[in-house]
Amino acid sequence: MKKKKLYEAKMEQLGNFELQIHDQITMTEGAKATTDIVDVLRKSASALKSNQQSMNVDDIEKNIEKMNEHSENMKQI
Repeated sequence: MKKKKLYEAKMEQLGNFELQIHDQITMTEGAKATTDIVDVLRKSASALKSNQQSMNVDDIEKNIEKMNEHSENMKQI
């Protein structure tokens, strides 16, 4: 009888250890996913900044005007 209670206590303790390990795995996976997301956001922000620096409103307007001129020329032809 004493051995049975000891065995049951050990089984419960092992079950609790298993749950703790599972929780740790879940938290580690969540932390990794969060880190990956932050990394992607950082890279995206950097790429956007780089793209914006290479753009100029005046250049865009000039290109639009040129496109409109070409369209008008094509219509006349």
